[in-house]
Amino acid sequence: PSCCVGPALLSQVEASIEDAVTSATWVDVQTLLPPSFNDADCTQLLQQVLKGRGMGSHRVFQGSVVASDKFIDTCRGYFDELMKQKAEKDSKSSTMLLFVEEGSRKPPVVPDLPASDDTAAGGKGGKKDERRKKAAE
Repeated sequence: PSCCVGPALLSQVEASIEDAVTSATWVDVQTLLPPSFNDADCTQLLQQVLKGRGMGSHRVFQGSVVASDKFIDTCRGYFDELMKQKAEKDSKSSTMLLFVEEGSRKPPVVPDLPASDDTAAGGKGGKKDERRKKAAE
């Protein structure tokens, strides 16, 4: 830690976090702190403030942003329809997803691929057999 925190600043941070959690919003604690606080100081302060206090359900992002779970759920709700549309579009255009979805079908065979030397000569070891036959002649 490179800074000291007085009781006034500590109570301001606590109040801001409580307000964000109870009102289903978020707060960036870094904006409440003096510029001399670095990221590590902010993270340590947050850990200290949140430790052992019943601040409700929340999540911490990037070491300084505290968001209530209600806020996250609300945000997620805005994207539900969009995610369904994208999932449907991707499932219709992706051949791998079609294969997994249909399950019982065999994967499509690509006819333009040349056969490997082993399969062209009758399977594994086919080239050896050809050489033996030529040597025996």
